[in-house]
Amino acid sequence: MLTSTLSLIRQSIEILPGEIDGWVPQSTPTYPFLFVERNLGVPQKVLYKAYAVAVPAYFGLRKEFRKSAPSLQQSNLLDRLTRVVLLANSAHQTALNSRKRLVQNQTIDPHWELNFSASLLSCRECAKESILWHHRRWLLGVIHEVPPAAGSDTIPETVSPDALEAEFACAFTACDLYPRNYHAWAHRRYCAKALVASLQSEVPSNSGVLANEYRRTLKWIEFHVSDYSAMNYAINFEKMLPGENPTEGCLPTKEHATSLLRSYSDHESLWMYLRGSGTFGDEKELIPSMKETSSVRQFFLRHIVWWKISVSFSVASTGQAPETVKLAGRSGCPKVAT
Repeated sequence: MLTSTLSLIRQSIEILPGEIDGWVPQSTPTYPFLFVERNLGVPQKVLYKAYAVAVPAYFGLRKEFRKSAPSLQQSNLLDRLTRVVLLANSAHQTALNSRKRLVQNQTIDPHWELNFSASLLSCRECAKESILWHHRRWLLGVIHEVPPAAGSDTIPETVSPDALEAEFACAFTACDLYPRNYHAWAHRRYCAKALVASLQSEVPSNSGVLANEYRRTLKWIEFHVSDYSAMNYAINFEKMLPGENPTEGCLPTKEHATSLLRSYSDHESLWMYLRGSGTFGDEKELIPSMKETSSVRQFFLRHIVWWKISVSFSVASTGQAPETVKLAGRSGCPKVAT
């Protein structure tokens, strides 16, 4: 029953806690599952029972595949079993590899698989899995007939702006479901790289998509001032932008970080955002608006010491102070006693 329900056109999937009781009336056509306005709800205990049945059946069928070429009926059964396996255990690399082979032998349409992966990533339990995001990038390569080189993990430059907007939307949903979702932000960065590359290949319609994504990112940071993955994405996004600025009307990241620190100076992630966003030297203007707490003083001292050390290293190696300093990570922040 679950395998056929997962074949329905759905917008999102949610794993519902507990048993069926209280969630789905028995008179519902999709019982024991909840299906409302293209949103599928699967009771957790029902899913785990289905998983316990699907896994041994999947591995048994996989052994048969090794002995001889699978029939269409076997391929379709493998498709249905791996849907259940991945919903319950989205980190199941073997099941994902089986689905890749089913896409390659045309049992599964790659566009349908892209929609199925978006449904999985709309589930909080799945949204954080790196291999699902990699699978999605692989599918984009298959659809656009640009298989990635060995060891690479990119999105083809030939992907249309509309398709990339869908990728940004999928990643946005995953970021909203799972706080500080590094892998979703990494996927957005791959999409941004593809957009910038296509813009350089004279595809002017992508300029608006770039500007919209930059605005969305700055707005996201304003509502999630502890999400450094988003801040790091904004910094790298700004660096990828071509010479002709497609983000007119938006603050540069340094000014954006400074404006946020005036209100949220006790968030260390914003100090890291400021360090990674560009030049130094205007931090004194923040002092009047900073909160008088020991943690803020420590963050400020750490920021200034990090800046002085960075300048010293730059002068020693190049003979001149840097205009911009690239943030390497938390390890680049010296600890200052207070």
